Amino acid sequence: VADFDALLPGFTTGAARERNESLAVSLEFSLRRLGAASRAALPDLGVFAGLAMEDDLLEITQLDPALWATARSELVGAGLATLEEIPGAQFPYIRFHPTLLPYLRAGLDADRRRSLDERYWQRYYALADYFYAEDSKNPHFVRVLVQRDLPNLRRGLDLALAHAAAHPADADALEAAVEFADRVNMFLENFGLRLSLIHI
Repeated sequence: VADFDALLPGFTTGAARERNESLAVSLEFSLRRLGAASRAALPDLGVFAGLAMEDDLLEITQLDPALWATARSELVGAGLATLEEIPGAQFPYIRFHPTLLPYLRAGLDADRRRSLDERYWQRYYALADYFYAEDSKNPHFVRVLVQRDLPNLRRGLDLALAHAAAHPADADALEAAVEFADRVNMFLENFGLRLSLIHI
């Protein structure tokens, strides 16, 4: 309680809640339980949409695996992440506390965010292609994964479309965006959804 008051005077009297600051203070308080190296690496996680399979997370952020292992353990211990093991999957999904990623995203440097977003959409484009190819062979398993990855796939598609729009002379960028949209649309239709806003 003393630490909370030091971070935000008036927290215990409700003034912070009235200023809609108590959530940020609570997150900061939880993050202070992590080691300095873990805290320094965390903003990169802000590019994800709620969760990520661990190998995708490491590929996109390029975090040192040993550093990530420590950070993951500390995040779980602080109640800021949980692990979900999927039978048959080599890596677990990391589910983040719903308030954590937006908070971390706000601390990302603009240049770093662009670099991460580029790797993000390329990784999820490749993943969408893999899911598309594997769906006919093992649809139950693939769709279990796609259901979890759908928020990241849709965000990756948005980034791919934005990239194609920003580079109109780049035929490869346009082809990638169109193919990405086709893959995502197929799974949305499989789940009874449609991505009607795509017009390329």
